[in-house]
Amino acid sequence: MESKIKTLIVLISLITSTFTYSQNDKDTKEFIIEKYNENFLEVYSPSFIFFSNNILKVDAESLTDRKLTTEEFENIFICGSDIEVGTRESHILSLSESIDIRDITKVSTTKQDDNNYLISVYLSGKFPSVRLVQDNVTNKTKKKNYLDRMKIQIGSNKEVAIKLKKAIIHLGKLKGITVKDGDLF
Repeated sequence: MESKIKTLIVLISLITSTFTYSQNDKDTKEFIIEKYNENFLEVYSPSFIFFSNNILKVDAESLTDRKLTTEEFENIFICGSDIEVGTRESHILSLSESIDIRDITKVSTTKQDDNNYLISVYLSGKFPSVRLVQDNVTNKTKKKNYLDRMKIQIGSNKEVAIKLKKAIIHLGKLKGITVKDGDLF
């Protein structure tokens, strides 16, 4: 009887420690933001990743170009950057891509010609997504609705690209969806 109680206590301790050390939604989002900020490309500076935990709802609505429900805001995933274009230093295109985490189906990493990495986040199209490109010289905004994938450019650190991919897959799991690892083929 005593050995059964000890075994039960050991099992409960193991299960509790497993749940205690697994990353929750907020931890996973903060990890993605931190790793992205450490490895973004200088050419796309400033650049950002936003989730509901590091952006105000009104700002998220500006980057999605629509009103968000509370549920949509809780599942928002925004990536963006500013890019200098042309010969004038003050000509900047501001790009942002906004998706719903629950729309992610697959994530893959690709090494680019310049040894940097592209993380492709593929979407099902069941939830709204948008790409906004704002030109500071012409003050025009181009909008594309319903993206097939979000593109996240990072530096030449392969290890970080893989960690970001795994974190996005984990985030999907926390949201109750299955996200495929696109690099398994």
